[in-house]
Amino acid sequence: MKGDLPPRSRFGQILARGRALLALRVLVALLPLAACVPTAQVYLERFGSAEPTPAHFTVCHGYGCLARSGIALSPVEFAAVGEIFATPAPDGAAERRQIGDGVTAMQRLVGLRLGTFRHQRRSLINTGDLTQLDCIDETVNTITYLRLFERAGWLRRHAISAPATRGTVLTLDFGNTPTIVDRASGARYAVDSHLVDAGTPPAIVPLTLWLSGWTPDDPETRVLRN
Repeated sequence: MKGDLPPRSRFGQILARGRALLALRVLVALLPLAACVPTAQVYLERFGSAEPTPAHFTVCHGYGCLARSGIALSPVEFAAVGEIFATPAPDGAAERRQIGDGVTAMQRLVGLRLGTFRHQRRSLINTGDLTQLDCIDETVNTITYLRLFERAGWLRRHAISAPATRGTVLTLDFGNTPTIVDRASGARYAVDSHLVDAGTPPAIVPLTLWLSGWTPDDPETRVLRN
């Protein structure tokens, strides 16, 4: 028929479909090992500590909550974190700085127990190193820390909101982050520990900026701690 493709063209189409199918199968096979595969909300509901206490909460590590470990802080350890919030913040920006420092303090206490308070390679694929964290681990853990702060009465100017997601798996720029809401302004902020290394306070930036693909290397870094 007039519209039929020659055999060579049909073979080319079949080959292209086969390659695309193979690539899709490889992608699916790698998802359990890949960093930040969607979405943190699913992992939060499954593995997060809904009502954590300093003496008993769970953290994720190893990428995608591959490993979950129970943590128990002593009253002295948690009280030391509370000192960061001892002086009530005069405004939302000041409290966000307190939150950043508080999250870092919790990461140190947890990381020294699990070996996660170390350089994070941020590789796309993790092949079993349980000291490495992807943005799912970071999101679940940071929300757990925020819940501890909230239950202790330390969050006076902010409320915890749902995690946010950006990017796509296909473009390999997928990301998750906890978010908080400023009670006075209603503005929503990302609290992203995955964008920085251990020992550095999380990037706390307006969620709209974070959703645009912002990183600490961008010119807007001046809002990092505001």
